[in-house]
Amino acid sequence: MNNSHSRWPELKYVGVLVAIVATFALVWRGSHRDVDFCRTALRELVRGKLSAASRVDWERLQALGVPVGETYAQLAKPEEQEAYRKGFLMGFAKGFQSSGARPGEFVNWRVHARTGETVTVAADYRKTRDTLLLTIPASGPKKLVGIQWL
Repeated sequence: MNNSHSRWPELKYVGVLVAIVATFALVWRGSHRDVDFCRTALRELVRGKLSAASRVDWERLQALGVPVGETYAQLAKPEEQEAYRKGFLMGFAKGFQSSGARPGEFVNWRVHARTGETVTVAADYRKTRDTLLLTIPASGPKKLVGIQWL
């Protein structure tokens, strides 16, 4: 008697299970990268590092309710844009530092929302339990386009 036909349903289920696990792994890996990018970007911003400038989409940035990108896009000269970037980075760092916040005090990093266009990563501030949201594009180069408190 040939048992190969009776094993077909079992093999089908194994194939479906493998496909589900592979899909989950790919989604988790992408989410992990998004969270890592945002964690690193925030750490650099809070510390006032100039390297943080490369992690920001300056023409689209909305930060704490301020349309930073609109102002930046109106600056015609590269020198003005550079001064604006440096000023923003220094001001952002000073604001966080004067509040006593430290990068390590942000915990529970996770993907908060995912749309077709953006991914929003959330982190809780341990001292106040407020949640900071960092938004990046869902595809293309990873650059911050949004920073806000929930």
